[in-house]
Amino acid sequence: MPREHGDSGTFVETVSLEDVLGVFDVVDGPVILSADVADELDCSRETARRKLQALYERGDLERRKVSR
Repeated sequence: MPREHGDSGTFVETVSLEDVLGVFDVVDGPVILSADVADELDCSRETARRKLQALYERGDLERRKVSR
C-alpha cells in the first residue's frame, strides 16, 4: 500500500497504534507477528514492525523472540 501525502506534502498516518492493538482481538495465537499485523491492516511489514515497536516502548505490549 503506497504511503499517502497530506496537503502539506508530509506523509499521513494511515495505520494508528489503536488499529494495531485491534489486531490482537481478531488474530488467534499467543504470539502475533508483524506479518500478521501487515496482513490484517493491509500495510507493509516495516510499518507493522514500527507500530509494534512503538507499542512495546509505550508499555502496551511485551516482546518475544521467535525463530524464523
